[in-house]
Amino acid sequence: MRRALYALVIACLIALSSVEGIFYFQLSVKHEDLKSKYMELKSNYGSLVENYTKLQLGYKELIEDYSRLQDSYVTLNASYAGLADRYNELRDYFRQVEAYQKKLNETYHTLLESYKTVKGEYSKLEGELQKVNEAYLRYQEAYRKLAFQVNLRVVHPNGNESLFITPDDPEVRSKVLEITGGWSRKGDWSEFWIDVKKLYDWVVDNIVYRNDTLYPKLPDEPSGKVESIPEVWQFPNQTLMLGSGDCEDMAILLASMVYAYVDKEYWVEVIVITDHVAVYIPVKEGKICILDPGGRYYTGVGRPWGGLTARDIRGEVYRWLSYWSGRVENPEVKWVFSAYLWRVFAKPGENGTENFIDWMYSREL
Repeated sequence: MRRALYALVIACLIALSSVEGIFYFQLSVKHEDLKSKYMELKSNYGSLVENYTKLQLGYKELIEDYSRLQDSYVTLNASYAGLADRYNELRDYFRQVEAYQKKLNETYHTLLESYKTVKGEYSKLEGELQKVNEAYLRYQEAYRKLAFQVNLRVVHPNGNESLFITPDDPEVRSKVLEITGGWSRKGDWSEFWIDVKKLYDWVVDNIVYRNDTLYPKLPDEPSGKVESIPEVWQFPNQTLMLGSGDCEDMAILLASMVYAYVDKEYWVEVIVITDHVAVYIPVKEGKICILDPGGRYYTGVGRPWGGLTARDIRGEVYRWLSYWSGRVENPEVKWVFSAYLWRVFAKPGENGTENFIDWMYSREL
């Protein structure tokens, strides 16, 4: 019985032990599962704490950023308000400018039309002005030529006296042929002196001595004052036409006639002394022949004077000046000219006569 009981107890114990074992095992499994979950929760908790800390820091930074943004917002809002006011001002100003521009544009188009009209008128006036300028220049040039031609006769010396010697003038050449018949045997000096004496005599006999009257001297500009000069030179053809003239007119005519007679192959020159003008012909071997139709003097041979001749330069020049010394005070050679020559001898502090004589001796004929 006891065995049976004992066996029963043991069996019960064994059974109980098996149940407990199973229960323990189940508990053990649950324990491990719970432990695993605990560890997982613990790990998650740590992560959450870490994330929480990070979030707190981020939150703090966001709060700070928010504060800064709020400050910026306040500042920007104030700036915006100012800009809005400025915008309104600019908008009003723009409208005013726009209205002004519109008026200005209208004015511009009006002015443009006026400009086109004025430009057309200006072009016409410009054309007229050009015509006036061209006419004025022509008038100026014509006046200069006129003044030159007029003043050429009254202002001496002027460097242009050579223009008065006109051997090619048809009237001069015609008169020379009429008087002499021309130099038929060129190189025949006997014929030359005879014919030149004929020309001299013709001027003396046919050109009446006449004192000059007042003659105008034109100013450089038309607006200037016209002067009256009691001395005027004539061209040879004028002296021929008038049949009268004073000493320079006779000398210029005779010089042109003699120069035409020799076909401009020999020298014939006009000499100006104090208050008088004559003609001379340079001759070889330091000689000269003076022809003075205004003073009725010539370098001649015999007494009374017969034909023409040439004498030593110094003696003949002073002989001629002595001839004039009774009518002219201290006669002196001033200057000479011809178609190919213009030269002054009377200079300050120098003797014009001696300068002329020295120059004549130095020339090569």
